[in-house]
Amino acid sequence: MRETANLPQFSHLEEVRRVLQEDSYVDDILTSHGNLRQLKVITENVEQILRAGGFELKPWVFSGQNRKESSEKQEQVATPRTVILPNQLKEEDNKALGLGYTLEDDKLHVMVRVNFSKRRRKMRLGQDLHLEQVRAQTPDPLTRRELLSQVSGLYDPIGLTTPVKQKRAILVRRAFQEAKPKSRTIKDTWDLPLSGKLREDAICLFEEYAQLRKVKFYRALTPAGMLDKPDAITFSDGSEHGYGAVLYLRWAYNQGITVRLVESNAKLTPLDHKGEAVKAELCGAVFAARLKRYFEQQGRIQVKQWYHFVDSQTVLGAIQRESYGFHTFFANRIGEIQGSTQIQDWWWIPGTLNIADIITRWGWPKRVGGKFTVAARPKVPESSS
Repeated sequence: MRETANLPQFSHLEEVRRVLQEDSYVDDILTSHGNLRQLKVITENVEQILRAGGFELKPWVFSGQNRKESSEKQEQVATPRTVILPNQLKEEDNKALGLGYTLEDDKLHVMVRVNFSKRRRKMRLGQDLHLEQVRAQTPDPLTRRELLSQVSGLYDPIGLTTPVKQKRAILVRRAFQEAKPKSRTIKDTWDLPLSGKLREDAICLFEEYAQLRKVKFYRALTPAGMLDKPDAITFSDGSEHGYGAVLYLRWAYNQGITVRLVESNAKLTPLDHKGEAVKAELCGAVFAARLKRYFEQQGRIQVKQWYHFVDSQTVLGAIQRESYGFHTFFANRIGEIQGSTQIQDWWWIPGTLNIADIITRWGWPKRVGGKFTVAARPKVPESSS
């Protein structure tokens, strides 16, 4: 496909070639433009180039298009009739790179479900569970095999639901740690029951999964009626459980201020770093610097000012001094941060105001009076050294 775009006869279509080079992934092409008329010209030229290479495209889906228009275009393409199982997408549904996409409001949502029914040809035969059904229909005992089968269904390449992904990773690691002593005497521990505490935490996570699809995110990072370039803001945090960072764009537009979530990333803290929260805080700051570098490389939005917020004064002080004199762990990471960001763009923020703290919480939600509550991770006082 990309080789076809590089043919000499298409050299004058620079923007279209850029779309095929940068805005395509496997068999999906996702691009955007501020002018709908110009966007349709681009899509027509994309079809022209791809026809020259023997590629046939399905109908384009435009944001703001209603479902009836989309389904009518889909019917124009001759497709074999298939049997639709209860868990498959409906004909009017759309998805982009594994994420659900609603045309009317131009928003994305994570396609995740909880379903313990039997499989046939890798497809669950029963209906997906609703929130009120999860606790009653979760298997008892619950095994590691079934746990991993359910939680691995969450696919989120952008990082829209990183807090939930972190809970999943922590829970799976705890399940493996619990089974490690038993592996000395039992060869296969996959089908051993989890402890009561782990099963309860798994049910809480499944209940979050059941509600997660209702949460929607703006696809467009640029709001209509913007007045100026946006400010880019990152928050980062770390603990003995995990570390990560999140990137937002803050826009001023004709109706006030709006904030758009761009992306986030997080990892589990290595077990040998347990108890060294400062190292995790620093790794979170490194993730913030990497989010900035990735955004500048891949995005086409010009940013007015960058702000990087951390709630560790120790990490902030380390960033604002030369990396010479640090141990290897700190020196390499401080050097990376200083090489891709401006020192004056880093600021301290109280832990209670740091939104990235939700990634590193150890508490699990509990239902109280029909609502979910969660205990925040307590902050450990830092030394002044």
